Amino acid sequence: MRDGGLARAGVAGRALQGLAGGLFPLAIGIIRDEFPRERVAAGIGAVTATIGIGAVGIILPGLLLPGLSWHWLFWIPLVITLVTLAGTWSLVRESPVRPGGRINWLAAVLLVAGVTAVVLGISEGGTWGWSSGGTLGLLIGGAAVCAIWCGAEAASGNPLINVRLMRLRGVWTTNVVAFLFGAGLYAAFAVYPIFAQLPESAGFGYHASILAGGLYCLPMSIPSIIVSPFAGRLAARIGATAALVLGTLTTAAGFGYMALWNGHPYDMMISLGLMGLGFSIAFPTLLTVCVHSVPAENVAETTGMNTVVRMIGGAIGTQAAATVISGRDGLPTRDGFTAAFLILAAFAAVAAKFVSTRD
Repeated sequence: MRDGGLARAGVAGRALQGLAGGLFPLAIGIIRDEFPRERVAAGIGAVTATIGIGAVGIILPGLLLPGLSWHWLFWIPLVITLVTLAGTWSLVRESPVRPGGRINWLAAVLLVAGVTAVVLGISEGGTWGWSSGGTLGLLIGGAAVCAIWCGAEAASGNPLINVRLMRLRGVWTTNVVAFLFGAGLYAAFAVYPIFAQLPESAGFGYHASILAGGLYCLPMSIPSIIVSPFAGRLAARIGATAALVLGTLTTAAGFGYMALWNGHPYDMMISLGLMGLGFSIAFPTLLTVCVHSVPAENVAETTGMNTVVRMIGGAIGTQAAATVISGRDGLPTRDGFTAAFLILAAFAAVAAKFVSTRD
């Protein structure tokens, strides 16, 4: 009963965390509203750098668990969140843009239902079987609900998300790139720690402790902190398309490196360093292109949709990597990890190819 209660509490907590998913798009919208056009890219880069700072939290479990209970993994973020709330309330200026309108609750329900069904079908497909009735029902039913949502939004005078904007080249192309980029990025968050912490009985991996595994992943955070604020300047100098190609190819190189060389922990650190560098260049540039492609009053919803697309890509990429990692008996294999790293590299490489032909 206690375990069931903890599970329900965990689900409820994750749901509440999900409500905060709109904060990042809102922050991008405020930057677009408050900053001069020439400073928008730098502002977006600075906000994006906080993702890298947050990634430093991957070493927190290894530091806390030996001496404290796992509860502190939640108490400490709570304190940080409260401090952030106070800072936002007192320091962040309100956006002067007031587009008005009401929340279209029917559209919200359709979007949540459709996306949830698709993501759940993808996440559980490997367990249930891709041809099982449950998997196919969720995928087909979710896609149908999403199609209904698109039609309803296009015809609505009060859309939740203005899907007409998705016809703009600067919007739909960035969504495609976000999907591919998310597929590689979120899958990497799952694959690399597993590889680092494999036990000696696996015959490969680094047999790392939780703390050591977190430290091996730390190099992906450092470029985000240093490079992201300057990504806008790079895009201004060489062009947004060139910056996106450079970032996605650098990310692909990081994944490809791990597929070829992974015998030592420093190989993983080099790989994640390259991945973090590519992310630091590509992600701020992607968001900057997106926000400059739509009117100011549509920035938050457009970047919000971009976030949703990126997370859907992450669900698909993670499931694809998990499927190839497992061998016939369900245990991880070296060849499976090599294939997973190559798949992640392919996601980034396809994104680079798509970006290079978008103009």
